[in-house]
Amino acid sequence: MKMRSPQCVAICALSAMALAATVAEARPDYIRSANFSGGTTQGGSQGNPNQVGGVNVWRYEVLQGGALGAGDAWYRNSQSAELMTWDSQWYATGWGVWSKGNDMNPPILGSRLVHNVASSVYGDIPVVRFMNPGGNGATVTINGSFQVAWNGVDGLGRPNDVDVVIAKYNSTQNQTTLLYSTTVSKPLPFPSVGDSINIPISISTFTLNADESVIITHRGRTPLAPLGAWINLYDNVTFSVVPAPGTAALLGLSGLAVFRRRRS
Repeated sequence: MKMRSPQCVAICALSAMALAATVAEARPDYIRSANFSGGTTQGGSQGNPNQVGGVNVWRYEVLQGGALGAGDAWYRNSQSAELMTWDSQWYATGWGVWSKGNDMNPPILGSRLVHNVASSVYGDIPVVRFMNPGGNGATVTINGSFQVAWNGVDGLGRPNDVDVVIAKYNSTQNQTTLLYSTTVSKPLPFPSVGDSINIPISISTFTLNADESVIITHRGRTPLAPLGAWINLYDNVTFSVVPAPGTAALLGLSGLAVFRRRRS
């Protein structure tokens, strides 16, 4: 067996440190609209979650529950989330969407989430879940903007206050922590076309573990009848992730082990 020199060990160690530093400094950015992809089967959940680089990142769900501030607020009910399925031709729109089922509400497109506030389907609320590809101790920042847009039959949006939420969910403890929340009102307090509000989003660095996720969701405050209406949430935000230091160190040690085997 060949003996390894001190110089080799030093070089290997430096290589491992450099690799670990490179991984630690990497900042993968995740943008849902850019990462969006459809399912593989009409009416099936294959492809949900959407993967990025072979890793599950974006999951599309339906939740039920009360308003922001209520004891049964919808965003706190992750344990009862229903996985959306793929509809390649949603109603007559021709849209490919994730939804509660074939020609069912609510839909999620690459560009937006839609809460249909018609009384018959009002209870089903769309949710996007970021699944944390960074592992235990990953750090995350979220920056960009939301746009809430009121729409309806013939484009006519109707007054309806809207709760908007970004929250962190810990599946082990079944615990939800608000990262951001607001309630917005339609600018024109009567039925009109084209009303919208832009909301800047800037959430400073927070830690996310392997059993944690982040949800984006919105909910109209009032069911409407007999005419329904749609409230759109355009989620133009970027998730920037720094993998956990332990992940970087393990990758570095893995590289060292491979290098040393090759030198043996």
